[in-house]
Amino acid sequence: MTNKIFGAGLLVATLMAASTTYASTVCTGTLVGTTCTLEGTNIKWIYDVNTDAAALTWFDAPTLIGDSIRFLPTAFRAESLNGAGTVTASANFIFDHVISKNGSNILAISSVDFGDYSILGGNRVSADLYLQAVNQTGPLGLVSQVTNFNTNVLTGGVATPWSLSNTLTTIGGPSPSPFHTLNSAVDLTVNIQDTLSATTSASGQDAWIQKKIQLDALTVSPVPVPASVWLLGSAMGGLAFMRRRKAQV
Repeated sequence: MTNKIFGAGLLVATLMAASTTYASTVCTGTLVGTTCTLEGTNIKWIYDVNTDAAALTWFDAPTLIGDSIRFLPTAFRAESLNGAGTVTASANFIFDHVISKNGSNILAISSVDFGDYSILGGNRVSADLYLQAVNQTGPLGLVSQVTNFNTNVLTGGVATPWSLSNTLTTIGGPSPSPFHTLNSAVDLTVNIQDTLSATTSASGQDAWIQKKIQLDALTVSPVPVPASVWLLGSAMGGLAFMRRRKAQV
């Protein structure tokens, strides 16, 4: 009984926080105006704290791990009690620029969510992870994909781990979406949307799901030298050779 009361109280606190306040820490990197930059060895992640103000409440501020980003949310949770139907928690985080510092293409974007859930006489819990990448250089290109986790297996009130992963291939591979691979992946806008839901249909039921960790990583690939550059180099080399031959004669 105590656990149910605590769970209900946590749900109310979470919903109030999402509607009235923002995360106390908005940037763990360099903040200039409203722009936060997290700079790794090969990748820069840039977002606007105003644009992502509501999302920061759910995700908490991202931190840099090598060239990857990690979120450690403390209140990203959905809970349904006593036949309340479906309760949903959803947020969309936008990185305005994800930049390859050395000019190489970003080959893939991967995101992994971890958390736990419980179903006590309830109907179902689920999690959706949506990724979208749009290139900021060259012709417009966009890739997107949704993956999901859902279950209706009762856990008897015991917290049970769940995980969910999603990977977008940007350059050098088939698109995982109805769109197409990007023409350039040196500077991307990346959207990350998480949706948690829990459902109950009768009194005495309790279902909840929460996210505790999210890790987003990128794979950087070398940019092949365009054929025109090689041809230009060969032509210049040929001209230099001809000049030397002429000078010797």
